[in-house]
Amino acid sequence: QLREQVRNLSGYKAQPEFLQKITWLTLQHSPLIKKIDTVRAFHFGTSFLVEVEIILPETMSLKQAHDISNGLKNKLESISEVERAFVHLDYGVDALAY
Repeated sequence: QLREQVRNLSGYKAQPEFLQKITWLTLQHSPLIKKIDTVRAFHFGTSFLVEVEIILPETMSLKQAHDISNGLKNKLESISEVERAFVHLDYGVDALAY
């Protein structure tokens, strides 16, 4: 049990099942999300820090992109195990080339 506590306090990565849950919630959040580029979650004490990067349409307005991002952040942070969520945005299919 001590080993598990040390791993949790040191930012150890979340289990695949938890990452699948975050991925599914992200995919279901908006039909305008074209792709999920990254899903990460790290232990933060007894909770998780979550980071997702989503790809949105290139022609989307800033307001609409912000609303999707903020709504997803709030949805992820409503999960009891999540302490903080960060949602990064990019656009277009060429966004992955950098």
